[in-house]
Amino acid sequence: MDGWTSQTSSKTISYQKKRYISGGGGGISGGGGGGRWVTDWQKNKKTSSNPFVAISSDIARINTVKPFASSSTTHMTDSSLKTIFISPRLDLTINDNDKVEFAYRHKSGFDLRVYFSSDSGNTWSQITKNPLSQSSLLRSKKYNLESFQQTNNGVIKFEAIDKAGRVMGNPTDFLEIKNISTPPYYNVSLQKAAALGNLELTKTLLSNGKDANEYKHGHSPLHVAAFHGQIDIANELVKAGAKINSQLDPNAIDDVELKNYTVEEGDNYVSIAEKHNLMPPHFLRLNKIMLKGTALKNNPPTFKIGEVVKVIDASAGPEWFRHTRALKGQDGKLENPLGFSQVLGRVPALTPLELACVSGKTEMVSWLIKNGANPDGAPGIHNGLWTALRYENEALLRVLLEGGADVNIERGKGDTPFRVVCTRGLPYFAEILIEAGANYNFKEKSLGKTSLRAAAHFGQTEMVQLLLDKGLDPDVRDDWGWTPLHVAINPETAKALIDGGADIHAKAKDGNEAIHSLVGENMLDSIKYLLSLGVDVDTHGKNNMTPLHQASIFNHIDGAELLIKNGADIKAVDDNGMTCLHFARSEGMTKYLISKGANINASAKDKTTPLHFASNKLIASLLINNGANLAAKDSDGSTPLHWAVSSREDVSRVLIDAEAPINAKDASGSTPLDYASNNLQAFLIKKGAKLGRELVLINYNSTKNELVIIGMAGAIYELQYSSNLKKWDALTKLNMENSTKIYFDNTSQNSSKRFYRLKLSD
Repeated sequence: MDGWTSQTSSKTISYQKKRYISGGGGGISGGGGGGRWVTDWQKNKKTSSNPFVAISSDIARINTVKPFASSSTTHMTDSSLKTIFISPRLDLTINDNDKVEFAYRHKSGFDLRVYFSSDSGNTWSQITKNPLSQSSLLRSKKYNLESFQQTNNGVIKFEAIDKAGRVMGNPTDFLEIKNISTPPYYNVSLQKAAALGNLELTKTLLSNGKDANEYKHGHSPLHVAAFHGQIDIANELVKAGAKINSQLDPNAIDDVELKNYTVEEGDNYVSIAEKHNLMPPHFLRLNKIMLKGTALKNNPPTFKIGEVVKVIDASAGPEWFRHTRALKGQDGKLENPLGFSQVLGRVPALTPLELACVSGKTEMVSWLIKNGANPDGAPGIHNGLWTALRYENEALLRVLLEGGADVNIERGKGDTPFRVVCTRGLPYFAEILIEAGANYNFKEKSLGKTSLRAAAHFGQTEMVQLLLDKGLDPDVRDDWGWTPLHVAINPETAKALIDGGADIHAKAKDGNEAIHSLVGENMLDSIKYLLSLGVDVDTHGKNNMTPLHQASIFNHIDGAELLIKNGADIKAVDDNGMTCLHFARSEGMTKYLISKGANINASAKDKTTPLHFASNKLIASLLINNGANLAAKDSDGSTPLHWAVSSREDVSRVLIDAEAPINAKDASGSTPLDYASNNLQAFLIKKGAKLGRELVLINYNSTKNELVIIGMAGAIYELQYSSNLKKWDALTKLNMENSTKIYFDNTSQNSSKRFYRLKLSD
């Protein structure tokens, strides 16, 4: 048949066939992936009111599908409800032969149960005697509820059951059925109408008083229309007063199912984002931490998403990915274990035009500009030009430029669209920007990084060549004095720069040449290329350091291996007489340098040895086991133990266990105990440590006439007094026990006893 007939006492409505139109990409208000319903209807001449509007959506509750009945009818009867075909999580198609086909998106081979609730879902009653199997549904044209007597408002839900009888979840969201006194467009948002592309519904809502600028979940109806490329609807909204440059509210949480990505049981929003590369690494790590602390307890964080994005983008360096996404935790609903909530991947102040750019709706972008939209969008970190370049959308780029977009607009600290083509390697798009007046010789406000440096740093050889062909200086410097060659990430880029006239010996402000910085970044191929051109492997840079010093400082063992294979001097010293072993900060680097003949007891100008600088117990053990001198003193007479006791407890214990001199005195007469941290003092005393300095801090409280003595916990002191600072006599012994501060009443003491000191007692 071509339609269904619903009869009441005085009115007849004839409904033509409804067809399900599959949805496209994910987006705002569930427009993507869920598809839309197209309902053709004809009104009988006796009827003056609008029949129901069928809408399928991906929100948690559907309030918009309401069968038609007489306005005089208080409650719906069974004749008011003939057939239901609404299923956001079931793809439903009625083909030309009127055959009904169901297909569950995530699972196959399931049965359906249908339930009814008259108390908003608190209690449910099953209205199907037996589960409807998937195969029987495929054979049926429709599921008929004629036998179900409904006398009240209510909610119908479907439940999916697997072959073992276990509940799989809800394949569809709730379908709410209300009595006829409710208008057909009640509780329908303009955002939903725009997402579904329903022009007639949009007009109806506007004519019935809906505000064209009303925000839902942070976005206006025009934002939704722009994102989905609905020009006709956008036109109606603008005519109704919609603000064409309205901005998203970045702090509004929007519960939308993530579209177009494979969702497997056990997935959460972090695993999906990681699987499909939806978040930059630094933000992914942050979300993993957040997930452990909040989302698993169904208690999502309440911070303002927009503020978080602002902070992240303000602090991130220009080399970080800037298109951040802020995601909310899982909603944890037991009836829908595969569902989760997402905050749309957006940043502050996006306009309808910028959303149209994000979704690639070029015609919509053109229409918006012609109707007064600012082609530069709103101030902030996003702009249509960046979007066009990111997705390499030439048509969108040209529409924006022809519409007056500022080709040299800046975001952050001097980042421009031309920098995007430099870092992404888009010479074709670079020519388009240059033709439009782009400054291809830009210099960022942050550290003065240039376009040529950006291209070299990201290894974009074609862009490097294009800029050199445009006449840019191959030795142009940033605020550090670095040239593009200092950051050339690959040999092809380095070769292009050198062939273009770059100086391979150009020094930065700190004295480092390109080979030093390349070693620091561990760019091995570029290092090999420079060495092949004859660059000295032991060339001196900052503080007279060699490239091998750099490799040791940054713990690049493979870089050190490359340099040593090419003849690097492992005993080379810097201006302070320090070798590369002095700078080793890992067990691996220390072990490698020792294996290549590094001098274990090399003495710097201040007589410090590598053991003085041992940063952890593994390095200290390696050095000691290979013959490091435990008693070596620097120019101030300090041993490695003097250096370690104040902040490196693990190293100190290794030194003491190796029988380092525990009471060695430095030039001031101090022993390691004098410098030891509180955690080590008791341990040192047990090992026989003595104080080298006689004087211990004593304060006098004149109000209470008491001495405030600050010492070491666990120590026993002899309190001595003197009237002339020449002859000292014992007054008493004080046991510090577990405290580092004690109070001694001085009231009974002779006033001549004016000077006091503490001496560690046996």
